[in-house]
Amino acid sequence: MLSGLRVILDDAEQLVGRGREAYDEDALLRLAGERIVERAGIIMIEVVGIDGIRERHPYVDWKGVIGMRQVLVHDYDVVDPEVVWDAMAGSGFATLRRLLSTEESGLSIRKLDVRALPAGRHKGAAKSKSGQRPL
Repeated sequence: MLSGLRVILDDAEQLVGRGREAYDEDALLRLAGERIVERAGIIMIEVVGIDGIRERHPYVDWKGVIGMRQVLVHDYDVVDPEVVWDAMAGSGFATLRRLLSTEESGLSIRKLDVRALPAGRHKGAAKSKSGQRPL
């Protein structure tokens, strides 16, 4: 699910890279932006279920991200293209990138944390001069 968030954020970055003027002038880009934000909301509904994620990332506006998806899906006739743009180009998606980066770093560290393995059960288990394994 976090890999799905990365794809969505990369899509948003590509769209924003085309510039605000292109977005404002091209209805297809605006629709693509709506879909990107909608997909982000869907992923965040799943992400919010990860144990402890809200506590690790209190800076995320969980209700706002998920709520925006609800508006896009159910009240599409009142969607403000500027709000969608601001979500992708402004602090909204930047916050999601921060969450993603932090979570991916934490997952990598946890995967490499050999201290959780029983002593001597992993390659490269170092011994001190006294023959004891460090903690």
